[in-house]
Amino acid sequence: MVAQLITALQALAADADAQPPRLPDVVRADGRAPDFDDALLLIRSCPQVELAPEQSRALAVVESLLERMSSAANGALRTEAVLRHRAEWTEVRAAAAAALRTLGYPIEPPPPASSRPVNIGAEPPEAVRESVLDGLRRYNRRHADPPDFRPLALGARDGDGSLVGGLVGETGWQWLHVDLLWVDEGHRGRGIGRRLLRAAEAEAAQRGCRFVYLDTFEFQARQFYEHEGYSIFGLQEDYPPGSRRYYFRKALTRPADHTT
Repeated sequence: MVAQLITALQALAADADAQPPRLPDVVRADGRAPDFDDALLLIRSCPQVELAPEQSRALAVVESLLERMSSAANGALRTEAVLRHRAEWTEVRAAAAAALRTLGYPIEPPPPASSRPVNIGAEPPEAVRESVLDGLRRYNRRHADPPDFRPLALGARDGDGSLVGGLVGETGWQWLHVDLLWVDEGHRGRGIGRRLLRAAEAEAAQRGCRFVYLDTFEFQARQFYEHEGYSIFGLQEDYPPGSRRYYFRKALTRPADHTT
């Protein structure tokens, strides 16, 4: 209700050149201002909103001026000529501006975000990343179910406890994304990568995932993933230069339902 009152006052206080497109929203053709009247009535009846005496007086002046202009005979009070030259509107503008000052609001509303100048420059990556992710997630939540993103990380260690392989990914929206899969060169050929991948798939299925997607370079593990049942759904040529990047996907098998 306060925001409604401020918007109405700002329209009433605007310069004559700026008023015509704004007044239809807050002033009827007979001079009445329903948005102003309704908001003022709500504020006066709301115990949580307490106006200072000077604020009440300033709003009463605006109310009185608008009431004097309210009648069937004043049906043309919103024409551009009247707005520019009638003394009544000059008084209303001054009174609305005075009321805004007592309430601590500017006479002109701040420009919309889309009209403000935008500067582009380098910034710390992590700060930008967090803000971008937050903005994207808020947008996504308006158009899709909650993703329930959960990290997934698996390690493979030798008898000494040294990490000799690992998988890092994330589940969400019923998909597992394998971001990283690595096996130490001295331990390759022993099925560690296969065990890591299958363990990740099993965990993802337990979480309700139905699919997996990942990517690999041409010189990395294309044949390995194809052997594991993955199929190509995308190809990025000349990345890195002279090579290719393959995008794979696979449908998961749901874990058996053991309920009786």
